[in-house]
Amino acid sequence: MDRTAKPYFKLGLMAAIGSAMSPMGTAQTTDAPKAQKDTKSEWSFEVSAGVEHDSNVSVNELDSNTGADDTALRFRAEIDFETEIAPETELKFGYTLSDKRFDKFSNFDLQTHIFSGTVSHDFGPATVGVTGRYIDASLGGDGFQSVTQVSPYVSGFVAKNVFLRGAYTHAKKEFDVQTTRDADVQTFDADAYFFLDGSRRYIVVGLEHETSDANDAQFSYDAIGGQVRVSQRFKFRGYTARAQAGWRYESRDFDGVTPSIGAPRNDDRHRLNAELELPITEKVFVAAEYEYGDFSSNLPTADYKQNVFTLRVGARF
Repeated sequence: MDRTAKPYFKLGLMAAIGSAMSPMGTAQTTDAPKAQKDTKSEWSFEVSAGVEHDSNVSVNELDSNTGADDTALRFRAEIDFETEIAPETELKFGYTLSDKRFDKFSNFDLQTHIFSGTVSHDFGPATVGVTGRYIDASLGGDGFQSVTQVSPYVSGFVAKNVFLRGAYTHAKKEFDVQTTRDADVQTFDADAYFFLDGSRRYIVVGLEHETSDANDAQFSYDAIGGQVRVSQRFKFRGYTARAQAGWRYESRDFDGVTPSIGAPRNDDRHRLNAELELPITEKVFVAAEYEYGDFSSNLPTADYKQNVFTLRVGARF
């Protein structure tokens, strides 16, 4: 690869990873910068607001669904800072606020705060780093759940347009009320990025294995999962637009007997999603998103289907 092009490609790669990475329960999307950084420290900010229609208002973490639809107002704000603290060593910090307010089911209103930090070093053939996250969520205006994560990772190119990333994540989940669901979670995941046209078009294929050891054995499980995602950037009105689509699968086998069904749970979860983001100006964009969830389980409250449509307007600085 041409050395003069490498910084631009690296920026696009990091954006692709941010867009495609989605640990169970967490998702983030971002777009690639249009030019090389001018300084070794950089701030970025994104804010968006919109409306969402959910065909089956639910909370997966509590195995609860209403069986009814509702409309919600959405707000999201994210601020990130990154700096080079030594040659080839980067330090990043981030904070994300996400807020969802339903029209009828206000007890399902969800607000999430995510604090994150990453330190990484580029050794040339591979980059090694560790990410820490703290997630605090409230449900219906009351305390709900907190998650603390530590995730070391290694990544690097194995061919000109093939990039691999492997990570181990240890998480501590704590519930404010249902403490029997508190759990230590260990996750191993690996993703392969196939760049077909630089960072403008790529495919991600990922595998994941997760074990959750909860206070109550009925909530402990062993899970395997996978994902396939396709992303394409293109020009729209002279600016960069983005379209992407993906599929995620997760299978959970629970350890203990669930009293209400007299047997251990078995879940199969499929998620299909698509997103189209169109620029209005250099900084302002509009995005339309759709997600279909098919959650199959021998526990009736965890067995349902869901369609979620979202339309939002945002800006990046």
